[in-house]
Amino acid sequence: MLKVLKQQRDPDRAALREIAKIVRAAGDPWAAARRVLAVLSTHFGVGAGAAGLVHETRAPHEIRATRSQKPRASDPLERVIGQGPRARRAIEEIKEAAAAERPAVLLSGAGAVATAARAIHAMSARSHGPFVQLDCTVWTDTQLEHRLFGHTGGGAGQSSPGCCERARGGTLFLDGIHALSWSAQTKLLRLLEHREFVPLGASAPMPADLRVIAGARRRLEAAVTRGAFRADLYFRLRALTVSLPALHPTAHRDAADP
Repeated sequence: MLKVLKQQRDPDRAALREIAKIVRAAGDPWAAARRVLAVLSTHFGVGAGAAGLVHETRAPHEIRATRSQKPRASDPLERVIGQGPRARRAIEEIKEAAAAERPAVLLSGAGAVATAARAIHAMSARSHGPFVQLDCTVWTDTQLEHRLFGHTGGGAGQSSPGCCERARGGTLFLDGIHALSWSAQTKLLRLLEHREFVPLGASAPMPADLRVIAGARRRLEAAVTRGAFRADLYFRLRALTVSLPALHPTAHRDAADP
């Protein structure tokens, strides 16, 4: 380029010096090309079209940088479950559980159990039905069975539907499943196996059209070993398990995962 300019009759020496300086200091050839063509256009009236083209054209590294800055389409669950390897596996398991037709799902771990349960319900074929949640850890054994299965009798207006009846057509989320008494475990096993339950005080069973999601913040295997949790109920629940990573107090990213 310099040789061509020197062959012109009246070369602009200042322009040549400017171009030579640009070429010697060039670290980015694309940026240097833009500046050289701008000088040519200003001093000699040549290359104006090329200067405009180069100005509008981005260098390959600029294109890569722009692509890397594009926000990744994030899953809403990532804001609660997290974004690390274990969290991503848990999100996939949540989606698989939602699509499955099994009558029960076990959520294990110390993560966002309630959020995961609601997500499974919202993405399932039962999303049109109710979502009923019962915390099994805050009631006595008798109170828990009343709230879970309901009761009949005791005069007009004394019957009360339980969570199993209120969740008809939808999902029943039992948080803290480890706290169920042996009696309640036996009745829940009947519900899962025969799709029916018997309210307290009733003599005939009622059909159970619902899906059970059980949240276990403790290891049920240990409860089974101690004899505090029915092995047959545990094995029926664990057929479809979602393992939730623990939530960190300052971030949702479990970056320390192996």
